[in-house]
Amino acid sequence: MPLRRPSLALVLGVLALLVAAVAVTFVATGTSLAGSKVSATTKPQPRKVLRLDAKAKFPAAAIPTVDQAKVALRIGKLRAQNAVLGCPSDAADLGTWCMDRGVRGVATHAAAARACVRLGGRLPTAGQLVGAAAKLRLSSRGDDRPSKALVDPSGRHLRELSSTVVTTTTGSAASGSFKNPTPSTLQYVTVFDNGDVGGFAGGVAVGTAERFRCAYRERQPTAR
Repeated sequence: MPLRRPSLALVLGVLALLVAAVAVTFVATGTSLAGSKVSATTKPQPRKVLRLDAKAKFPAAAIPTVDQAKVALRIGKLRAQNAVLGCPSDAADLGTWCMDRGVRGVATHAAAARACVRLGGRLPTAGQLVGAAAKLRLSSRGDDRPSKALVDPSGRHLRELSSTVVTTTTGSAASGSFKNPTPSTLQYVTVFDNGDVGGFAGGVAVGTAERFRCAYRERQPTAR
């Protein structure tokens, strides 16, 4: 039987099969046309193929950190992991705010307010003092429990001033004037421990000194 010349279509088909077979071999063995191994990695490396994750996306570790993001890893001189809110070492944590564990001294209303502001805080309101009575040792009566309240060994009743002020009479001058900025008719509300439930101990003229403590917002620690 005489041999017949293969058709062009048959020749191209055979070549296509050969090319496909070679390509499959390269993929299976990890060999390139240059004869070198092609290895996949999850981190960018020279002359290596970056392997996608299970969701066909680039791994997060493969994406470089831009300069702005590097700066964001720190807040000023503070490391990002240390940028957490907290209370001063001598203050109790009451949730989103803090209060001194003990009294800071004795002062008039204005002097106590200035002292707290210098410390980065403020005078607590009467309501805040009463609300914190169960968590702090507030000043109290002489017969209160020393383990739960601040008491005077001599039995003298103790109380603390608050930022809450009231007037004892009507009229604009009752809350002060240019001639008399601290009238006796303008008084701050005092609070005592009252067996850990808190209690109001009456009003005192703003010019009279009384025991006080400060309240603060939670703050970030200073950089080390």
